[in-house]
Amino acid sequence: QGRGPYDAILCVNDYVAYGVMQSAEKNGIKVGSDLALIGIDNLEFSVLDRISLSSIAIDYHKMTTLAVSKLIGSIEAPNGKLIQKTLAPKLIARDSTKSFKGGKLLN
Repeated sequence: QGRGPYDAILCVNDYVAYGVMQSAEKNGIKVGSDLALIGIDNLEFSVLDRISLSSIAIDYHKMTTLAVSKLIGSIEAPNGKLIQKTLAPKLIARDSTKSFKGGKLLN
C-alpha cells in the first residue's frame, strides 16, 4: 500500500503505461503524486481516463516520410555514406506527472 520503491516509470508505449497505471491503483499507489508515469506514442485515449497520461509524442508520419525519401535517394544515387537524422520527440505533460514532487536520481 502507498508509495512503492520507484518514483517514476517510463513505459515503452501508452498501452503498457495504462497497465502499470491500473496495477498501481490496485495496490494503493496514486499515479501523479506517489508515482510519475509516462508512456510513448501519445495515443488518443491518453486523455480519456480520469488520470490523463503524460506521453512522449513521436511524429511517425514525418519519420516514415523522411526514411522513405532517404532510402529512395540512396538507391538512386548510392554513395556508401551512412545517413543519420534525428527527429525531436515532444513531451505532453498531463495528470500522471502533474503533481509529482519527485525523489532522488539513481545512478
